Amino acid sequence: MKDKTKFLAAFIICVMGIALLATVGAPRLDKGLPWLSLSCARAASCPRYSSCADCCQNNPDHTRLYCVTVYKCCKACEYCLWDTGGDRDACRRTGDCNGTGPGEERPQPPDQVDVGQGRQGVYDPRQPDVRVDFPAGAVSQPIEVRAYPVAELPAGVPPPAGGMVGSRFLLGVWIRGQGKTVSEFSPSIVVSVPYEEGVPSPDGAPSDEERLRLSMYDPTALAWIKLCSRVDTYANRISGALLVPTPLEEGGNALLVVTVDDTPALEQAVDAQGRTTLSMPGTNFRLGVPAGAVEVGTYFEVTRLPETPGTERFKLLPTPVDIKACQAGYNTTCDQVCQLNQFPKPMQVAFEVDPDTRSRAGGRANLTIVGLRVRDGQWVDLEEYGYSVVRGDTGIAVDSGQLGTFSMAVR
Repeated sequence: MKDKTKFLAAFIICVMGIALLATVGAPRLDKGLPWLSLSCARAASCPRYSSCADCCQNNPDHTRLYCVTVYKCCKACEYCLWDTGGDRDACRRTGDCNGTGPGEERPQPPDQVDVGQGRQGVYDPRQPDVRVDFPAGAVSQPIEVRAYPVAELPAGVPPPAGGMVGSRFLLGVWIRGQGKTVSEFSPSIVVSVPYEEGVPSPDGAPSDEERLRLSMYDPTALAWIKLCSRVDTYANRISGALLVPTPLEEGGNALLVVTVDDTPALEQAVDAQGRTTLSMPGTNFRLGVPAGAVEVGTYFEVTRLPETPGTERFKLLPTPVDIKACQAGYNTTCDQVCQLNQFPKPMQVAFEVDPDTRSRAGGRANLTIVGLRVRDGQWVDLEEYGYSVVRGDTGIAVDSGQLGTFSMAVR
């Protein structure tokens, strides 16, 4: 009887010793005993481990359930990177890592919009601060919205002249199942993002919120182009109308940032017939707007482009400009902000010409006005497309029923 008692006591002490070793983290004593691993996980708190790898290395038999779900120290992407030795491509294929950084959970699918459907507040969970509103009819194919935050501007993309305030992101409205983005919207869609309040402008002065613009990089013009924008100073959000995206790569995402507009305000003069002439101080550009060409409340965004080399056929002369007609506010047919590109009367795009420029061009017959063609990013001579270019002693002009990017050029 005493031998049996001693044997039983020794057996109990042995089992308790094994259990004690397991609870203090002996490497593999809990193998095959999920309830014991769970007990250990509950007993240990996340601050014990500095990283997911540290957690899993100290508890090698913890599965994804314990490392990700129970410990809540490791997100799915971080666990997968540890588990595969840092093979991010493999983790992207499994869907655990979407490429935006370690430790990020698998995102929900981007919001989708069907043909003819008006949708407000469409998001991509990877960049939830970016909201896209689609007026009814804006797209003719089923699409999904994708947005990606950008920590640094891509190589070769210069910073905007007026500086950046807050959001930098890539945005694409992708045609479902085709692997490419929508090239044009009708009517324009609205992209809304937050901005940082009180960020100083490059000259050191606090940035005026009303000078903020949502801008998009145009890789063909090598410039940041201002969108028709509207600032909500109470919510610290800015909205921009997007009619024609200019992706960094063909069929890909466009790069957008919130910028400070450093261009001078447009000047205007109205003649007796109600024709308005707009000009930008410091440039030779003029825009003639006949009476009745636009609705009351329409305003214009003009981006002054840097000097570009042109093409083999043309030498561009200062100053190339991008012109947009915009509506925003409550007294127009546009709910938020929108870009217009069809007008009942043509407008006149003109550039003043000084004698020295005319002489260097070899005479006014060699001067023309070129436009940047949207579909392929090529500069084209408007005269070759049937437009009537009028050349005078002091300027050159063309009437156009659409606005876009224009420049005076020598051919």
